[in-house]
Amino acid sequence: MTTISIRDFARNVTRVLARRSKTVVTRRGEPVAIVVPLPSGGTEALVLKMTEIFRKSGVTDSDIERAVKEARREMHVSRRD
Repeated sequence: MTTISIRDFARNVTRVLARRSKTVVTRRGEPVAIVVPLPSGGTEALVLKMTEIFRKSGVTDSDIERAVKEARREMHVSRRD
């Protein structure tokens, strides 16, 4: 995994993405994002596979929506601390 500043990432996004490796993007030395390459087949294949796994596990769309909302709330609260 490589690390790159947000400024360098913005200037070199095509080159960074062409590497197809996990990359940590930092702002003032603090991680702000992780860029992860998609598996072959792209986004659609990933979403379809995740949906299949969720369905087999009994996870519903409502479960996912609740989890996303809760995670956003918790992240928002932790940013205030």
